[in-house]
Amino acid sequence: MRRAIFFMAALASVAAFVNDVRAAALSNGNLVVVRINSTSGAAGAAFVEEYTPGGTLVQSLPLPTADGAGDNQTCTMAGNLTTNEGYLSLSTNGQYLTLACHDAALGTTVATAGAHNRVVARVDMSGNIDTTTRFNPGTVGFNVRSAVMDGNNIWVTSNRNDRAVMHTTFGSTTGTVLTNTFAGTVVGKIFNDGIQNQLYLSADNNTSTVGMYSVGVGLPTSTGITPARLNGFPLNNTPDVMTPADFWFADPSTIYFSDTRAIASGGGLQKWTLNSGVWSWQYTLNSGLAGGLFGLTGIDEGGVTRLYASTTDNKLVSVLDTGAASAFSTLATGSAGSIFRGVVVTVPEPGSLSLLALGCFALIRRR
Repeated sequence: MRRAIFFMAALASVAAFVNDVRAAALSNGNLVVVRINSTSGAAGAAFVEEYTPGGTLVQSLPLPTADGAGDNQTCTMAGNLTTNEGYLSLSTNGQYLTLACHDAALGTTVATAGAHNRVVARVDMSGNIDTTTRFNPGTVGFNVRSAVMDGNNIWVTSNRNDRAVMHTTFGSTTGTVLTNTFAGTVVGKIFNDGIQNQLYLSADNNTSTVGMYSVGVGLPTSTGITPARLNGFPLNNTPDVMTPADFWFADPSTIYFSDTRAIASGGGLQKWTLNSGVWSWQYTLNSGLAGGLFGLTGIDEGGVTRLYASTTDNKLVSVLDTGAASAFSTLATGSAGSIFRGVVVTVPEPGSLSLLALGCFALIRRR
């Protein structure tokens, strides 16, 4: 009898755990957005928030503002345009969301603070947050802006030229500098170029680095790499052409860029295409916008590309790219004193898809 009671209690505990996980699970096809409770260079609390594609808030997952159990670190961010933090990426296996942040107390000026850990937050599709991955740069002050992973390896970008791109692994407490002579790195992401998964980065309007770059060959982990500018992008600092932040590949020959500049200065969403080995600007979408764009992601919608973005005036917006006259619509507006930054669309976990396929195959065999 005691064994039966214990067994039933164990089952109840497992059921409660599963229900708790499901309550926080991210739904396939929804938007996930980073919201920072700071509009200055001071560290603020940050949240990973899930929205429906129509702009309805589903849930808000707070990132830790104090060190927690199991070596989990504080994860705070600054929210102004200069620090430009909080970009979000989806791992290559579709199972994790990653972003970079600071193990810094609320109110800390992160640009000048040096000794605190820089942290990578990993969010799984069940809504679990892990902030154990970190590295300590010593006395150097800089802003970490993005983190992207392939399942275990993680690449982190920052605004400092001697730490422009760093590599670490999940759960690690150290990092390796891959690129140390490159200023103005904003977002790092991994896309398949038709041959292999390739690490790319965007660079803002610091001297001689504006544009889009590939980093090494494939997914590099060794030091001493110089990013290679994609052929056709500006050859020097030309802010009249772009001030890129986030980016999204619709396919190996089509890149969309978010541009943080004011609309009057050409900000919005830029579309570039590859023809005969050369990238060229097609048009900039900004109809319906009141400010430039930060985070960017997209999906294929019946053969037409739909883009989702966060704006410099704290909105979550969407546009269906049917041509140069396409107009944005506002899905949601952030709360006062905060700012939206990174945004992604969730996708099914490859493991889940494999299991589903196996289950269907087994069902067919039984019939």
